[in-house]
Amino acid sequence: MIKDLINKLLDIDLVKKLVELKRPNFIILYYHRVIEDNIFDLDMGPNIHLCVKKSEFEKQMSYIAKNYNLISLEDLYKNNFKCKQFSVAVTFDDGYKDNIEVAYPILKKNNIPATIYLVSRNIIAKPWAWWIELWNFIKKNEKIMNGDKTIDIKKINNKKKCFFDLKEKIKKLKYDDQINFFNTLTLNKVRENHENLYLNIEDLKKIEKEKLITLGCHTHDHLCFSYFDKEIIEKQISRCKEIIEEKLKISVEHFAYPYGSKKDINFFEHNILEKLKFKTAVTTLET
Repeated sequence: MIKDLINKLLDIDLVKKLVELKRPNFIILYYHRVIEDNIFDLDMGPNIHLCVKKSEFEKQMSYIAKNYNLISLEDLYKNNFKCKQFSVAVTFDDGYKDNIEVAYPILKKNNIPATIYLVSRNIIAKPWAWWIELWNFIKKNEKIMNGDKTIDIKKINNKKKCFFDLKEKIKKLKYDDQINFFNTLTLNKVRENHENLYLNIEDLKKIEKEKLITLGCHTHDHLCFSYFDKEIIEKQISRCKEIIEEKLKISVEHFAYPYGSKKDINFFEHNILEKLKFKTAVTTLET
């Protein structure tokens, strides 16, 4: 009996060692927005998970700079995704203006490389994020029409539930259909202009010269891949790559999946990414 128990313990230890050998010796942190504390404290909406307080970001970056090896995705690729010591890479999705105005001075202070993944439509047309307009609309209304139903959204919990219910519908739509959805929902054909929130060409030309920053691809329209076929997905990726490369005269070799969770990915996209000569592609899936 004791012998069996010892053997089991040895087996467990062996499994642990095998897991450690397989586990990569690095982690990729992904952010969206880094905003001033006073602005963060005013926002209690469902998009708050996309934001980090400036003060918290400062603490996080100071901590990783003091305790870990810092690595860019480019160097991670060059090292064949193997690190002699535990390493940390920092990334940002969507290309928000505060990545440069708020986050970058902190990154520069700590000498931390980072990758910013861009949605290319936002740099050639009026930037628009449906998730931001959706919450702004829900927040200021007490009732909304969803199809032939009137939904009472006076209470904050009802507002948040309404947001997430509509979010799942909108994720299934192409960009033009998303616009039409909002035209109907708001009874208004004028969409919000989010140019104050997103990096523009002038911003990108300045930051691209900074050695710490790498610019990557986050598709053209930020569509959820699991609802679309290979042809649409390839166009979304290739168009984004082409636009950024043409506008900034750089090579774009790193990619981030929109949404990025297991249910939002088809897992055939890696063939497309290889075809388009991307070096890395990141998701929110844990290894």
